[in-house]
Amino acid sequence: MGSLLLIPEGQKMTNRMFKKQISDVLFKDIDGVDVIVSLNIDQEDFLYELDVWKMNYEKVKSYGGHAAKFLQRLQDEIKKLK
Repeated sequence: MGSLLLIPEGQKMTNRMFKKQISDVLFKDIDGVDVIVSLNIDQEDFLYELDVWKMNYEKVKSYGGHAAKFLQRLQDEIKKLK
């Protein structure tokens, strides 16, 4: 659980701000608890953050086949940004 800050090559860290969420996927962990994975962009439409949140704040135990589903949606959203 947590966030991964994404820094495009050549981009500076200063003054970057969240603009919006462009993709997300909701799935159940192997213990039955919901997990949300979201992809966000900054005010310049660069990838900004990958956020993983499990509803009970515990660590995610398994991404299972859901990772492939999210990665496909991620690729689709990145193509739209180009």
